[in-house]
Amino acid sequence: MNFTRIVRFCGLMLLVFCLHPTSLFSQSDFPGRLEADLDALSIARSGYAVRVGYQHRHLRLGVTTFNHEQPSLVIAERNVNVRTSGIGFGADYFLRPARGLFAGLHAAFHEEELSRATNEDTATQKTVETSLQAGYRWAFGREEEGMRGLYLEMVIGVATRPGAQSVSLGSDSYTAKSVCVQPGLRMGYRF
Repeated sequence: MNFTRIVRFCGLMLLVFCLHPTSLFSQSDFPGRLEADLDALSIARSGYAVRVGYQHRHLRLGVTTFNHEQPSLVIAERNVNVRTSGIGFGADYFLRPARGLFAGLHAAFHEEELSRATNEDTATQKTVETSLQAGYRWAFGREEEGMRGLYLEMVIGVATRPGAQSVSLGSDSYTAKSVCVQPGLRMGYRF
């Protein structure tokens, strides 16, 4: 299946859900809200990761766009630099609406530029990553306003790349880790 078709399909499905969320949920006293956040750790890695999501009660659906250098704990070799960009989609379940502990499933479509630090060898690859994430949200909004306002999230994810293949990087090849741990620190606003 074509990489761009997968991305377009997932983006279209999220857009349809965000435009018509009331068809999936009954009316409640805890209104659905649009959210936007950025990952502070990606800024430290010379890039960005921005997410827009919609949350109703305990369920949040979101789409993320990102472009940053991969942290060393994700890279399989020390002398390889990886810059990744792409789009991700995910769903999280909160134990309490809009705050506290949450867990979720996420998928991301990466286009990566690999370079070996010891010489000028470069390569590119496209991969799909799936992950389980868990975290905690500190919400600074009031409950009577549907928790509207600023929030801070700490997240840890365990990710895998099913079907990842070796990439030729000069005279050697590079294979991504089969399982890696990815931290996140998100700062956002709930509208």
